[in-house]
Formats: sequence, structure tokens, C-alpha cells
Amino acid sequence: MARRGPGSRVDVRLRPKVRGPQGDVRTLYPWPAGRNGDPGGPRHVGFRRAGYGAEGVRRDVCLGGHLTGAMEEPLARACSELARTMARPGALIEVMQDLALRTSEVLGIPAAAVVLTDSAGTLRPVAATDAPGAGMVTTEMKLDEGPTIDALREGAVVFADDLEADERWPRYVERARSAGVEGVLAVPLRLGERPAGVLTVVASEPHRWHLTEVAAAEVLADLAAGYAAHESALDHVRRTAEQLQEALESRVDIEQAKGVLVGELGCTIDQAYAMLRDHARRNNASLRSVAQAVVHLGLRPPATSRRGARPTSRIRPVPPDQRTEGA
Repeated sequence: MARRGPGSRVDVRLRPKVRGPQGDVRTLYPWPAGRNGDPGGPRHVGFRRAGYGAEGVRRDVCLGGHLTGAMEEPLARACSELARTMARPGALIEVMQDLALRTSEVLGIPAAAVVLTDSAGTLRPVAATDAPGAGMVTTEMKLDEGPTIDALREGAVVFADDLEADERWPRYVERARSAGVEGVLAVPLRLGERPAGVLTVVASEPHRWHLTEVAAAEVLADLAAGYAAHESALDHVRRTAEQLQEALESRVDIEQAKGVLVGELGCTIDQAYAMLRDHARRNNASLRSVAQAVVHLGLRPPATSRRGARPTSRIRPVPPDQRTEGA
């Protein structure tokens, strides 16, 4: 992230929607002066009801949707530290723990937690900076309501400045406030268009979430999400390679077993395969395990008819002096 002198603005593209209390939408205008014909200057941050009507409060914030100098340095340090952790392959949990820690440091709020979705779409807590952060996301999962749940479902940042005045999650608010939580910010970790998890920050007192705080949390969340996507792709490649290798080794075992049966029983290749297959089915075993038993343990499956109903007399053992060596 390049710095351009005191008071410079960093181009951080925020999401088009950040949902606040009662379905309000905080509309952000992130482009710096001079880009795409934009004259720049102060931007407006609008709070509009869902449906984007013209009504609602408008608050003037002279940030242009960018990070101010006060936030640049701690965010740069956090990104650098997170990048060091991301340099290690197979460190997904460590990266998520670092994400929670660095976000907490940048925002100056001690409690942060990260949850990820598994292959079945179930949320799993994977990292937290302290007990309140971990406890509240666990509470949301049990209640199936709260800012973390909404951020995952909507793929948008969800926040609550003051839970006492928030009516969106009555059961969650009751539990959260009894645990000493008064403000919350939930940022989705996006893999393309699909959220793969959520970074949640909880405050012990009402907190007016500033645009720069939301921007910083999104930058860190996007970095970690990129690592998760890379690890997911690598894991898929590894699993595919392992499956191909296992299939190849299984085929070798089966071919060896067929060779043994053909050599000893004088049957055809197809008959040998049918014997292996039928024995595996009758004993609820894998074809490969039966083949390995034939080659290494001396197993000889009984010969069966094509339908596998009863033994057939057409396959006769070959006298020992006429046998060919099996594989």
C-alpha cells in the first residue's frame, strides 16, 4: 500500500452496501479524485431505508470513502504481519487467528472472532482474541440470529452501534448485553460472490462505527479470504491427486489378483474379475482389499456363475505342474 504524503488517501474500494439498524443502508462512494472523471472532494454517506428511497438522514463525512492518515499506518503494519503468516502454506487456522488479532489491534477493540463455513455450509468457530468474542458468535450459531448470521446470509457488512436500541435480533441482543456487549461489526469473508465466513468485532460499550474502521476490517478480511481461497484450491488439487494415485494403486492390485486366479484356476480374465467382485459384495469389502488378500494372503474366492447365485463347475483348478506364475 503506497503512501503519498501526509493526509493522503488510500484507494480502498468498500462494498456498496453496509447494513445498519432497522435495515438502513450506508451507501459509500469510494473513488479518489480524478478517477473515471470523478472530480473528487468530500463525499456524503447516506443512511437510507431498504429500497433506496430518498428519505433518511444524510451525514457529511469528508473522507471520500478512503482511509485517513491516522488509520493508514496501523493498517499497513497489520497487513504486513498478516502477510507474514500467510506466507506459510497450510496455516489456515493461524491466518484466521492472526486476522482476529490484527483487526482487534487496528480498531482498538479487544474482542474479535472468525467463523468459517465447512463443506456442508455449517458455521465453525476457528479463531478468537478472547472469550467474549468467541462466546457471542457461538451464541449466534445456537440462536440462528445475529449480525454474524446476517453478514453470512447477505454477503454484506452488518453493524450495530448500540444494541440497546437495536430491534433486529431480540434474543441475540438480550444474550449479548447480559455478556457485556453493546456494539458489533460483522464483515463477511468473500470467496468470489460466496461468503466463506465472517469476521466479527464486539465492543463492550456503544460504538459509532466509523467508515475508516469498516474499511480497515474489510481490507484485512479480504486478505484472509484470498488466502482461504488459495488453500481451498490447493486442498482440492491435493485430494484429486490422492484419489488418482489411490485409483492407480487399486488397479494394480486388482490386475495382480486377476493374474493369480487365471494362473491357478485356468479361468478367463473376466471370470477372475467376477470372482473378486462377487466376493467383495458378499463380504461388504472393497474390491481392492479382496485383491490384496488374494495376492498377499492366499485368499481364493469361490467361483460363481455370472449372476453370482451359485458355484459353477466350468472353472476347474489347474494341476500344480501346469500352473503359470501369478503376478
